[in-house]
Amino acid sequence: QAEDGIRDVERSRGLGDVYKRQVDISDLKKAEAALRKRAEFEFLITMISTKFINLRPEEIDLGIEQALKAIGEFDGVDRCYLFLRSEDGTKVSNTHEWCADGIKPKIDRLKDLPIETFPWWADRFLNKHEAVHIPSVDALPSEAQAEKEILQSLSFKSVLAVPIIFRGSVVGFLGFVSVKTEKSWEEEKVVLLRMTGEIFINALERKRMEEELRKERDSLEVRVDQSTAALKRSEMRLQERLRELTCLYKIRDEFDREQPLEEILYSCVSHIRNALNEPEKKVVLINLDGNQIIIESCSYSNENYLESLIQIRGVKRGFL
Repeated sequence: QAEDGIRDVERSRGLGDVYKRQVDISDLKKAEAALRKRAEFEFLITMISTKFINLRPEEIDLGIEQALKAIGEFDGVDRCYLFLRSEDGTKVSNTHEWCADGIKPKIDRLKDLPIETFPWWADRFLNKHEAVHIPSVDALPSEAQAEKEILQSLSFKSVLAVPIIFRGSVVGFLGFVSVKTEKSWEEEKVVLLRMTGEIFINALERKRMEEELRKERDSLEVRVDQSTAALKRSEMRLQERLRELTCLYKIRDEFDREQPLEEILYSCVSHIRNALNEPEKKVVLINLDGNQIIIESCSYSNENYLESLIQIRGVKRGFL
């Protein structure tokens, strides 16, 4: 009997060793799967980063939505979102969102939310730069009662939110939501989400700067066009003035010459016509003491004309 007891003990030890080895192998497989999953997630983030380098400014918003879809589907969450702070830093808005099939979007409800509405959340983000990891919304502590009520009203069961920091300040947050079941996330996911948030905010900042540069360039082009047009107008006025002065000098010279009055008047009419804009479309006529001299190269009417009287010593002698 003693020998049988010893054999039973040895058999039990053997079974225990087998079970222990099975547990060890199971744990090893889980660890290997977790490492493989992490490596795949890291590769996904690397691909997203590479893609964003080549995106044009007008493609960045769509690129963020596609990236949210990729990481949301990879992690098996129901919703993936990006929030950004307002310029004055007092509000946040859901700017980009991806939802799994059957999950209703919330982006339109989450606009211009005062940060003071989320005191517990804001303290973690703004003062501590910490991620907000909520495996169970129902289990939130009393100090997070405001956040608990809001998240429950949105039917959120679990939430992960990671602050996005740009130039030392929190400019928004990126995260996951589970609606169907409660879920927790490993610290590695938090780190990778921080990296993703940096990719997004750098791309959005590049977009903002390029848009500002484009606006400045457009504004500069408008100012250049306006200045060019003003210079052209000034040049035209100067040319007109030069033609007028040249005309006056030539007319004075005509009267200094010894030639018949008719020839002088004809020359004066010719000089006046050439001093006008588009002389080929103008008709110049002079009438002095009943004698009329006209130079014309087109038909004309009395609907659009200018007339100046010719007076000598207060006596009307004709018109131009």
